[in-house]
Amino acid sequence: MFSRTLPIAMAKSVAFASLAPARKVMLCGQGAHGLATHVVARAACERKPVRFICGDNRFDPYALSRFAKSKGVRPEAALRSVLIARAFTAYQLSELVNRLDPSTTDLVVVSGPCSAFFDE
Repeated sequence: MFSRTLPIAMAKSVAFASLAPARKVMLCGQGAHGLATHVVARAACERKPVRFICGDNRFDPYALSRFAKSKGVRPEAALRSVLIARAFTAYQLSELVNRLDPSTTDLVVVSGPCSAFFDE
């Protein structure tokens, strides 16, 4: 299902270039949130469609807006490129991932894939 695994310590610009051919990315571990935000913001500013499956409820549209402004892109235009689906249970997360169209050309980011599976 996921076609590439990358170390989080990789520089953001190198990570973005490496992720582009894979299109489906699963981020986990220390620094995953920051890298996901950067990759999504950069793709959105380039008007590329992004599907963001949020398992950890940490997607930050304000960070995306700040990134867009810093690049001279209208935040509203960048945000329109991102489709966000938030999963609040393990079942919902599993369903969202299973319903992904394997032939999609959109960038797909799944953040916090294990968060929904840990009950307190």
